[in-house]
Parts: sequence; structure tokens; C-alpha cells
Amino acid sequence: MPPGARFLGACRLDDELTCKERIKNELAEYSRRWWIYPEIWRLQRNSEDTTTEEFLSRLRRWEAEENVPSLTRTLAFGNWYANQPDRAFEWLTQLCTRFPDSRYAVEALNDADYQIFSGNLDHLRPRLEALTVKVVNEAPTNPQLREESNALGWILRSKGISLDAMRRLFEAWVEEDAADPHPYLLLANALFKEKTSFQEAERLLNRSLRLFHQPRPVDGFRNYPRCLAFRLRSQLRLHRGSIAEALADIKMAQEYALDQWTEDLEIEAQIWRSIGHFHQAEQILLHAYRKGSLVAEEHFKNTYVARTGDSHGFPDYFMSRLTGENSKKSFASKRELKLAPQLEGTTLDGNVLSSESLRGQFVVVNFWFTTCGPCIGELPELNQLADKFAAKARFLAFATDPPERVKQFLQDHEFRYEIVPSASRLAGAFGVAGYPSHFVLDRDGYIVWKAQGANPQNIKLLETMIERFLNAQPRTPGDPST
Repeated sequence: MPPGARFLGACRLDDELTCKERIKNELAEYSRRWWIYPEIWRLQRNSEDTTTEEFLSRLRRWEAEENVPSLTRTLAFGNWYANQPDRAFEWLTQLCTRFPDSRYAVEALNDADYQIFSGNLDHLRPRLEALTVKVVNEAPTNPQLREESNALGWILRSKGISLDAMRRLFEAWVEEDAADPHPYLLLANALFKEKTSFQEAERLLNRSLRLFHQPRPVDGFRNYPRCLAFRLRSQLRLHRGSIAEALADIKMAQEYALDQWTEDLEIEAQIWRSIGHFHQAEQILLHAYRKGSLVAEEHFKNTYVARTGDSHGFPDYFMSRLTGENSKKSFASKRELKLAPQLEGTTLDGNVLSSESLRGQFVVVNFWFTTCGPCIGELPELNQLADKFAAKARFLAFATDPPERVKQFLQDHEFRYEIVPSASRLAGAFGVAGYPSHFVLDRDGYIVWKAQGANPQNIKLLETMIERFLNAQPRTPGDPST
């Protein structure tokens, strides 16, 4: 068992005092095993006794040590931990430049991805992508690229990774595990983006999808790559004119997509429009709009123009299709919606909540916990939403933490939702599968939109959906608004 493994496992089970003692003993014996410090700092996040100045002073002393990959990663992590993002990025850049083939380079990229998202540091995102591209291009056979679960997402999103590097990554991955579906998907995606070798890309996707349906160890990230594989194959089949196969694939992509993903609906509408089925395309786009698509109305307008010849009368037609026979209070059919579980709890201010007391109100619900980085990163934007729509909606935040911990957290963080602590049971009733999670409830208590898990786009989508549902009512004739 490697040094630190027994300590880390036991410390997660012990109480805080025992954990502190174990940390002290471990560091006394293994003070230069640099990799263990980030793990310790994660454990100590709520109980670190040293001040920020003392912590930074310790990091500065370590800078004089021999520069090895594990230490460089620890220095980068330590500066993130001390809220020094620019200094953290300096060490991350040095690590990726000097040691791109080290596992610690990939681990440090993962650290940075989490910190940038959690801390709303979007200005650092281009620099992080550039370093990701550098590591993959210079060291595509780095084993950690295959072992780090989040690396799949970075590589799929990054622009600038060479096709040669992708082939080398593919070959190393397949040599290690030919039954893993992910390398086939990665190379197919690269070929698709390069708009070259479409036949090879489709063969790779066929292989990937067959392997995705073979029994493998539990992998919570499997739905997204399956969705992407079907989506890519649908577009390849559409390119070669196989409409029926393209439709079948995009329907399968929708089965694996999370509820808030709408790209596959937009592609399906494109397919129907390409063969002249305009009303079917419009119906699909309405569904995408209700799920939060930011481009569905524009595509709907283009479809309308293609069908009628111009845009005259579009605003009224769009709203009439959107609302149909439904109430002016909600443009989603109740038959398509699920009634929210019984809301209950007492806010930190002492207000008792229930589904009955909230009936007739538009309600925005957030599930979170105090040590969730992405949850914390969203707070400034959530506060802006709560201020913007305060007169039209109730904003409720259900924390899984006990009241004392939430109150301590709020001493350093502002959260302008009405906060209900100890809400783990309610989170389970809502089927929360990732944090933070957001739900929008109409005035009758139906869930009209939801987004689960960390996603930089979620708050923009949440704001858009609140506006759409609050403003959804038939327009008067001649209303020029769109």
C-alpha cells in the first residue's frame, strides 16, 4: 500500500480531531511526498488552522526545493487553495511546459478546470485550453490522459489538437484496452471536426457504439459519450443522404442526453426540414425551446420563412403554436410535465414552506451544499437572478448541510435565495443526481425545466427559461416583439 493511502482512507472515516492527528503524523514521516498535500488540503478545507499568510509562506519555502513534477503540481494546487489564481497558473504553465508527459500535468489541468469553473474565472479558460492542447500534442501517450475521467471532455472540447496527436493517443489507448469505446469516439470526433475521412469516422463510431453496449465496470460518464457518438453518426449519415438512419441515430442521442441538452432536438429539426417536413420541424423546435434552447426560436423563424416565403406574421404564429390550448400562465402541456414532490422545510429566517403555501407562485429551486465548488461559483449570478425577478418569483435554496454549517458558510458568502438547510431527503425526492441542480416550478407546482450538475451554461439557460415562462402569453395582433 503506497504511503498515505491508509491515512487518506481512515481519515475520511474519523472525526475531525483524530483526522488532524493523523495528518500531523503523516507529514512528520512523509514531509517530502509532495503528492499527498493536495489530498490533505482537501480534507482540511473546513478546518485549516493556519492563516493565508502562513500558508503562502510555506509555499514560498517549498519553491526553493528541487523542482519535480509532483512538487510543481502541489505548488499550483496550493496557490489555487490560497486564492492566488495567477500564481497558480504560473506553476501550471511551468508543469505543462517542462513535464507534459507527467501524470501530474494532467492532474493539475483537472485541478485548474475545477477551480476556474468554481471561481468564475472565465478569463483563464482560453489559457487552460491552450495548455491542454499543448500537453496532448506533445505527450499524447501520457497514460493519465486515459485514466483521468474528465480528460475525455477536455479533449473533445479543445480546438488545436493535431490529428497526428489524436491518432497517437488512439493507438496507445487501444493497445492498452481495445475494448474501451472512448478512443474510437475521440478519433472519430477529430476526423469529423477536420471534415476528412468521413467513412473512417463512421466505422470508428460503429465500433465505439458496439463497445458502449458491452458490459464494463460502472462509469458514471457514459451517457454523454454515447449521446455524442450517436449525434456524430447521425450527422455523418445525413451527409451521405441516409435520412432514415440519421433520424434513428439522433433519436438514440436524445435517449442518452440529459434533460437540458437540446442540440439533438435542433439536429432532428434540421433533418425534417431538409426533406420538406416543415410542420414536424417546427414541432421539434417548440420542444427544444421549452427545454431551454437558445437558438430554437431563430431556427423556427427560418423554417417559417422557408415554408411561407417571408417572415410576415411570424411573432403571432410562433406564440400561438407555443401556447396552443394551454393556460396563459404556462406554455408547457401538463401532460408532458411532472408534478414536483411535496416542498417542505423551514428557512434560516424561520419561515415554514409547503407546496400548498407556494401554490399560485412561480418558484425557482436550487439544491446545493457548502463545500461544492461549482455551487459556490454560481452564487454571484444566482444573486443577480434573485434580484432581477424578486417581484415575480420565489427563489428557494435547499442545502444538504445542517443549519450551523450553512450559517457559518453565509458569514463569508452572500446568497440571496431563501435558504432551507438539512434538505437531503427532499433532494432525493426530486431525483437530484448532481450538484448544483436547478428546477423551475410553474404556478401549479409542475416542474417545467431542470438542469442537474455543474455546467457553465446552466445559469444563462435558467435566466432564459424564467423569462420565457413569466412572459409566455399570446401576443396581441400587431405586436412587433419577437
